[in-house]
Amino acid sequence: MPLRLKDILTLGNLLSGAAAIVLCIDGRADMAPWAFIVAYVFDVSDGLVARLTGGGNRFGAELDNLADHLTFGVAPAFLVYAAHRDTHPWIGMALGAALVVASTIRHVRNLVFEAPITLCWIGLARPAAGLTIVAFTRSALFHWGGPWISLPLVLAVAWSVVSTFPTLNHRGRAFQPWVRASIWAWVIGWLAVFLFLRNYFWDFALFCLVFYAGFSWLALEPTELDAYREMLKSWKQTVTQGMAASGGRGDASPRQGL
Repeated sequence: MPLRLKDILTLGNLLSGAAAIVLCIDGRADMAPWAFIVAYVFDVSDGLVARLTGGGNRFGAELDNLADHLTFGVAPAFLVYAAHRDTHPWIGMALGAALVVASTIRHVRNLVFEAPITLCWIGLARPAAGLTIVAFTRSALFHWGGPWISLPLVLAVAWSVVSTFPTLNHRGRAFQPWVRASIWAWVIGWLAVFLFLRNYFWDFALFCLVFYAGFSWLALEPTELDAYREMLKSWKQTVTQGMAASGGRGDASPRQGL
């Protein structure tokens, strides 16, 4: 079947995630984080191209969902294991397994059960979760705390992926002025750190990603939070009923993604 430009960009995301896995297996895990950065550029670009060309379809949505699962759900597990391989391999293996399990559950949950919630993500989006793991393994915090910091942080990220905690998304919203200012400050800060304080790039990235994961819901209006709670209650009932019916197969309808 013919692939559109947005699909080719999505495949770039997928192949970048595969490259990160190969680098970790090949003993070059120090290069893997840059493969994740390239993957994120592809991930952002495919959505932008789809919106500009009006070319969004179910095939592209499912391809994007699968690419995010591999790149930001599975590949970070290899990076976590590689980071602990020489000192605490069993901890690295257990934490990697937690990330894979969490991403797989989210992948199937979103594929099977329709989520009528568009104003925010249900749980932490996998690109943000994956990049949080990448930034952590390259940060001073990891080198200072080792596995004793890894255990709570990686498990918290895995939990956030399958949680129902709201995190802000960009879909069809006009951000409040302070939110727009925060986003621009974040972009300019990352550029400045990359250009002038490159040794602290991953530490700054980790700070920004953890802040987003924990506090982005504050940008939601009170009415949006109330609407989210109501929609979430209805969605949970759909999931419960779907798991109980037809041997737990549920309703194969469009999903939220990410």
